[in-house]
Amino acid sequence: MRECDTGGSGHGRGAQRCARRDRADGVPQGVLLLHGERAHGQRPRRHGRSQLRGRDREVVRNGGSDLLYVPSGDPELVHNLVNILTQLDYISGIFVDDHYCATPAACPGALRLSDIGLMGTSKVPRPAVVVSFKEFYRTPGNLLSGVQVADTVLQEGQGNHGGFGRDQTLNNMAAIGPDFRPGIDSLPMGNIDIAPTVAHIMGFSLPSVGKVKGRILEEAFPGVHEGAAQRVQVQKSHPAANGLVTLMEYQEQGGVRYLDRACMVAADASRCGS
Repeated sequence: MRECDTGGSGHGRGAQRCARRDRADGVPQGVLLLHGERAHGQRPRRHGRSQLRGRDREVVRNGGSDLLYVPSGDPELVHNLVNILTQLDYISGIFVDDHYCATPAACPGALRLSDIGLMGTSKVPRPAVVVSFKEFYRTPGNLLSGVQVADTVLQEGQGNHGGFGRDQTLNNMAAIGPDFRPGIDSLPMGNIDIAPTVAHIMGFSLPSVGKVKGRILEEAFPGVHEGAAQRVQVQKSHPAANGLVTLMEYQEQGGVRYLDRACMVAADASRCGS
């Protein structure tokens, strides 16, 4: 596991400054090995996706998050993994396949994949658990000073997938042309909104097959007034045995949910960092 500086270091897109951080002490041997970690002196086993079938669990690293697959579909194993993850101090959020969490209380410490829009109808294997890693800031309130814990072997400047911190999710969109009004708008938007907006400008509809779809960014058009800033909403998991919850902050606009950040905090916390 590495701690990666995601701030503006000037080394290219996604630049990171990483330092090795082995934190496997206390993790039960043979229960969970995240890529890049050692448990009780063992080297981590790394398997390609072709070897996923038939194994009881597999971790696919993804930079600021990891995907945990349980091909056997064993609910007890999934719940045991979630229980272990709630005890690791570098975790910022745990999200579990809805099939293992009939109710929020069924997976203490974790939210469900549907809460972050990952319960689709794709035929490819779906992870049983998605876990995001913690980030912190060298200067409080300064997102450019963010440091992201990441599961990676990449070095500074090589770039990687981000995590679930606000320094990772806050970005900007810029558009220019006769179909857009000048100015700055504070309403949330995401990559998911680009295609329907462009389709609207070109004069045709773009139907969506699934439930996850973007909106037309009407606030960017001439003659439309800037929208009001959205109130940040909060969703919490049921508390884990140690009292921690996965807390997620998000915004909603036009029926679309925009994810801001997630954190593992005490059950009485109202926001990340509070």
